[in-house]
Amino acid sequence: QVERFEKSPENSSIETSYDSEDGMLLRLARHPRAPDDLEYMDEHISKLSRNLDIDVEDAKQRLKSDEKFMQFWSLIRSVEVNSEEERAISRNLGARTQILADAHHLAKRLSSEVPEVSWQEARE
Repeated sequence: QVERFEKSPENSSIETSYDSEDGMLLRLARHPRAPDDLEYMDEHISKLSRNLDIDVEDAKQRLKSDEKFMQFWSLIRSVEVNSEEERAISRNLGARTQILADAHHLAKRLSSEVPEVSWQEARE
């Protein structure tokens, strides 16, 4: 069975591990009806880019460097589309995006009063 599973091309959404007592353990890494995680990422990149008037690559880098955003984003693959869990994750992603935008605006405001405050320092 293990050999047959490993040869299967359709096992990309299944994580495996091996236990000496139980043998091969399988874990579903992506819900069969999960929302499109890349669409979520693109949506928040665009939102941050527009809100801060920065380029898309900079917005992407800021989101990917935010540990909490990435934790919530990685969860989106494990829930069903249009579920209560998806809505909760979506709200958290929106909140993290807003926190990054607010940190940028705060850093800009503080920089006019105190020289050189980065958005990372303002976020903290």
